[in-house]
Amino acid sequence: MKKYTFLSIPFIFACFLIVLSSSCSKDESKTKNSSIAITTDSVNRISATTAFCGGEFTTEGEPEIETKGVCWGLDTLPTTLNGTTVNGSDVVNYKSLITGLIPDTVYHVRAYVIKSNRETIYGADLKFRTMISDSAICTPGKNSINFSSQTIQFTVAAGTGGLIYGHYGLVGNGLNCDLRIEFPAAPITGRYVTDKTLSGTIDNGKCIVNGPFGGIYAQFCVAAPGDTVYVIKTGEGKYSMTFCSLRFASTSSSTSFTANGNLTTE
Repeated sequence: MKKYTFLSIPFIFACFLIVLSSSCSKDESKTKNSSIAITTDSVNRISATTAFCGGEFTTEGEPEIETKGVCWGLDTLPTTLNGTTVNGSDVVNYKSLITGLIPDTVYHVRAYVIKSNRETIYGADLKFRTMISDSAICTPGKNSINFSSQTIQFTVAAGTGGLIYGHYGLVGNGLNCDLRIEFPAAPITGRYVTDKTLSGTIDNGKCIVNGPFGGIYAQFCVAAPGDTVYVIKTGEGKYSMTFCSLRFASTSSSTSFTANGNLTTE
């Protein structure tokens, strides 16, 4: 009986080692076979010196990562040797604030993830341009537009009232005419490009300028796509929005004209 007990101990111990080895092999196989991919998220909230971008994960298994973030530079396909952000080691989608950018400059950015084995995986290369930081070259009078040798004064309010396409903007009410500069969100200092209105939406970095004007009152006019509106944020909810040679075209006739203007909230 004692001999049987003595022999069973090594046997039981050997079985334990086999089970432990099998378990470890499964864990090692699971880690080895796990995979991860990263997608570069869209670039938004672009200013003269900052922008937001991030990454979205696609995984199989339970991959381990060392760090993640975005990298950017002036050339295509930036790497972690260029400017980078670091957003922790957890496998979750993320947003990064990119800082220290040069105004009115084209940058390339892409998301990255570094796995625990030091392998670096990159997302797609995206391109964006930073805003300019100074005001417009022309200097029209505050809360007025000049067109066809006429000067029209405006009373200006900021907010969401009276907007058609955007979620934030300035609405100028003048004698027999209105002027609306609309944005998808409260703007920051920078240069914004006018967008077409047919879609009913405004993208980041763009705005809409529209309204009836003076002698062509009751004819709804829209600024031509691709024109520029300069925004300077002077305080919370306070803005100066200036445009130079903005081209307007009537949606109900062939009437068109250019104008300089400035809408400012105190």
